[in-house]
Amino acid sequence: MTPPPPAPPRYVVKINYLALRDGPSVSAAQIATFNFNDEVELLKTSGAWGRVRDVRRNIVGWCNMHYLARGND
Repeated sequence: MTPPPPAPPRYVVKINYLALRDGPSVSAAQIATFNFNDEVELLKTSGAWGRVRDVRRNIVGWCNMHYLARGND
């Protein structure tokens, strides 16, 4: 029996306000916002952008990885 895949790595937001976008671009529509210390799971990356899932609200979108710090997995 194969073990389940590992959980996605967790990150925390390190600024007071971070836009969650519909795509990996500042021109993509903003679908939600994060606050300082909100926790996300990193699903994939595209350049400086990460596709993340908001742990608390279960919303998936894109944000700039520069504003995230690796959390405690």
